[in-house]
Order: sequence, then structure tokens, then C-alpha cells
Amino acid sequence: MSSSILSGAHKPNQYAPGDARAHPVNQASIQETLTPLVGLPLRCIGRAADLLWVHFGEMRELPDRRGGTRTVGEWALHIQCPWRLTRPPAILVARGDCYCEAASDEPYDWDAAGESRFDLRAAPLNREFENCPPRVEAVVVDAVGGFSLRLAGGYVFEVFPDDSTGSDSEHWRLFQPGRDERHFVFPEHETQAG
Repeated sequence: MSSSILSGAHKPNQYAPGDARAHPVNQASIQETLTPLVGLPLRCIGRAADLLWVHFGEMRELPDRRGGTRTVGEWALHIQCPWRLTRPPAILVARGDCYCEAASDEPYDWDAAGESRFDLRAAPLNREFENCPPRVEAVVVDAVGGFSLRLAGGYVFEVFPDDSTGSDSEHWRLFQPGRDERHFVFPEHETQAG
């Protein structure tokens, strides 16, 4: 991961909606950042509220902040923009599923106990990934900070930032859990070591 892409303080956005300068995208650095995922297995997906986490590579135990342990992959993606996991012609699970009750189209109540549609759909996928994890075969980066991971078995994982305002809100990040290295965050701005 190039440290030059994360250097300097990030300034508040001063550009009009639609102005390409609002989120200057360095496709080459995004491609370089995501390339280590090629050849690694997708191990599991989950969520913290509506933040999606995806783990790749060998799973290992790390101490957590509460004194216990947590199981993490070699690499993790955290995604806070639209995303979907497909095996064409079907969408298997997508960000919108985080906002619906498991068994209906009713809005998911974040304060009540129970599963969202995401939880219901992710569980069998995680069992499948535990038994036969699909490996990342290719990374395709677009011109606006989105990307697709092509996986074995016909899976396609797509991430697509959808904010035209040039907001400084984080769309996604890639990092190595438990390593004292900077995270790659899109849009790019300075981050803390993990």
C-alpha cells in the first residue's frame, strides 16, 4: 500500500456537485491497493449496523477491546456505500437488505431484537464460504472510486459510491486487522494505523 496516497491533511470539499475535482480518483492506486486480494478466499461477510465487513485470506484470532478474542481475516473491507454480492442472474445479498425485516419488506427496527434480511441471507452464504470459499480472481476499478471483485464460482462483489456531492464521508476502507499499518480509505484522506 502506497503511503503517498494517504499523506497530508484532507481539506473540506469546496467543489460544486458533479465537479470531478470533488473526489479526485487515482484508479491506479486503488487498483494497486486492492490487488493483494487476488488469489485470496472470501471467508465471511457481516455487518455492524449498516456497515458491511468482508474478510479475506486465512482466518486468525486476535485480542479484542473487551478482553476476549475475535476472528479476522488477513485483509478486511469495511463498506459504507452501496454494494451487492451477485451470482448472475441473481443478487444474493445487498446493502438494501440491511434495512428490511428478515421475513418482509417492512423497515428493519435497529432498536428491536431480531434479524434483518441481510442477516437471513448472509448466514447460508457464510456457511458456504466456510466450506468452499471462493477466491478473488480479478479486481476491476472504475473511474469514481467503485470496484468489482470477480470471484471463483461466478460470484461478483460490487462496491459503488453513490454520492454526487463530493462529501467527505467514508465509502470504503481496506486494511489488515491487527497490523499497525495505515488503512486505505476512499475517498482518500489521512487515517490512523490499525
